[in-house]
Amino acid sequence: MKQVYRFLLILFLLPLCMSGQETSGFFEKIKGEWKGEGNLFGTEASFYMNWKTELEGKFMTLDFKNKFKTGEGTVREMKAKAFYTLKEEVKGYWLDSRGVMLPLKGNRQADKMLIYWGDDGSTEKGKTEYSIVSDNKVEVKDYVFRDEKYVPFGHAVYQKLEKE
Repeated sequence: MKQVYRFLLILFLLPLCMSGQETSGFFEKIKGEWKGEGNLFGTEASFYMNWKTELEGKFMTLDFKNKFKTGEGTVREMKAKAFYTLKEEVKGYWLDSRGVMLPLKGNRQADKMLIYWGDDGSTEKGKTEYSIVSDNKVEVKDYVFRDEKYVPFGHAVYQKLEKE
């Protein structure tokens, strides 16, 4: 009888294990809330990101926010939401408070993810590099595609926020 139960358990769990869902690796490591400090357009900036699975675990979402002060002293804040597939070849969309929607595509490894945003038909185009430095530290570098090359415009180091 125990063998029958084992067989049924394996039969039930096998499709879950083979579903292509992310169970470890980059997305599992980056899940949660993060607060960052760095620079944006050459000025000091603060950053926030929250990664979580959505829609019955089929997608990963990023809630993002940055805030910086312009040279004129005006405080600027941008909020965004991005949706990512959980496959090795990542695809998705970025939507932000500027009213911009950009396609996303890239790839990921255990501790890194490279995302290209925008395309030839978009208002802007660039890439973002995510690097997991440790369990509680992530580095993010942003580049805009201008004059046929990627030009850096943002850099942040994030610390994971502790759950209360």
